[in-house]
Amino acid sequence: MRLELTEKQKELYETIKEFIEEHTYSPTVRELMEILGKKSPGTIHPGLKILKEKGYIDYQYNRNRTIRITGDNNERVKWRYRTI
Repeated sequence: MRLELTEKQKELYETIKEFIEEHTYSPTVRELMEILGKKSPGTIHPGLKILKEKGYIDYQYNRNRTIRITGDNNERVKWRYRTI
């Protein structure tokens, strides 16, 4: 069982899920900043870290487009790696 998310964490998680569903690849931190109206990557990184710690996502630090949704089959988003 995964830990519950705050409203801001849910917003970030849903944004990531929707982006992957629409584009078939994961967003960059800069793209998340633009979508969520943030002015600094420092506002996104802590949220990504928490989502990873709580088991909602996985990603490789300092690598672009490595965010992937984790969890049970009902919550998975189809994700495939795509080189841009």
